[in-house]
Amino acid sequence: QLRDTLHHTLPRHLVPHAIIALPHFPLTRNGKIDRNALPAPDPTTVRSAPPGDAVQRQLAGIWATVLGTPVAGIGVRDDFFAVGGHSLLATQVTAQAGAAFEVDLPVAALFRDPTIAGLADELRRVERRPGWVDTVAGLREAVAALTEDQARRALAAATRPGPPYDETGAPR
Repeated sequence: QLRDTLHHTLPRHLVPHAIIALPHFPLTRNGKIDRNALPAPDPTTVRSAPPGDAVQRQLAGIWATVLGTPVAGIGVRDDFFAVGGHSLLATQVTAQAGAAFEVDLPVAALFRDPTIAGLADELRRVERRPGWVDTVAGLREAVAALTEDQARRALAAATRPGPPYDETGAPR
């Protein structure tokens, strides 16, 4: 709630990545804040919500690949630039996401809203037909869950004309 308020009132680069409530600030002998004595943020409290749908999960996978981090460490409200991204990596993310979902995704989309949730919304906004991005994401997840043999049979059934079974009822 505090972070949302700060996002609306401060420039993005000034919004803190972690907010910790302290009973009092540690002070030096001179009465100044002792920055070395401040507690480090707990990484489990910093992370935002995990990806919720297929589009967000695949975008998290793309971010993880580009940033070189585990997917489990990426949340839908994490800022791409705060977790290690920069303009060159932003071009890779948007190019890979555009190719994965078969849409034209401008790099500016990641600068406008540098979160997985924002990028997923932008993908849905620029999709060719309503529901296209969600359909592609669902199909990619379904194919990824298949074994190699299942994928081979599904491809053969999809590309071979006629019924998928022969006269005896056995799969072709």
